[in-house]
Amino acid sequence: MILNEQKIDLGRNGARTRSRLGGGNNSAVVRKNISKATVTGIKNKVYTGKAIKPAPTVKLSGKTLKKGTDYTVSYKNNTKVGKATVTIKGKGNYTGTVTKTFKINPKATSVSKLTSPKTKQLKATYKKVAGVTGYQVTYSTSKKFTKSTTKTVTVKGAAKTSRTLTNVTTNYGRFYNFSHALC
Repeated sequence: MILNEQKIDLGRNGARTRSRLGGGNNSAVVRKNISKATVTGIKNKVYTGKAIKPAPTVKLSGKTLKKGTDYTVSYKNNTKVGKATVTIKGKGNYTGTVTKTFKINPKATSVSKLTSPKTKQLKATYKKVAGVTGYQVTYSTSKKFTKSTTKTVTVKGAAKTSRTLTNVTTNYGRFYNFSHALC
């Protein structure tokens, strides 16, 4: 805050004269609240096993603010699959807080083998994915995967790495993983 700043001038004859800046009134820097700022650059990410720290762009009244000078950034729950939080807090000439969230999604599952051990059976073998709580195998007799021709089997538990489906008559399949933390 700047209060009562004075300017001292040595005039032509060396005499000191004083004048107050700001029209002679006490003046103060007005801090702006960033709670209504526009924040971009925070998008859903894929799990990496490390802390995920998206770099936000913060704009207030058309001005792009500077990280470290105008605001600070902190993260919460940004190391595991699920919902993470970014908190942007005003600094210097700015006050207030903006909170944004993003999802950390599990890595895609890789099917290592798809076989038919017996008639009307389908066995899917897949790689274990960190951060998931289960997998889904969807199969269909139509390549369009219409509702009437499609069935989905849910495999609960992340430790399982294969699933054998019985009574299957299909030519098409899809494989997904999921995490209840995202629901």
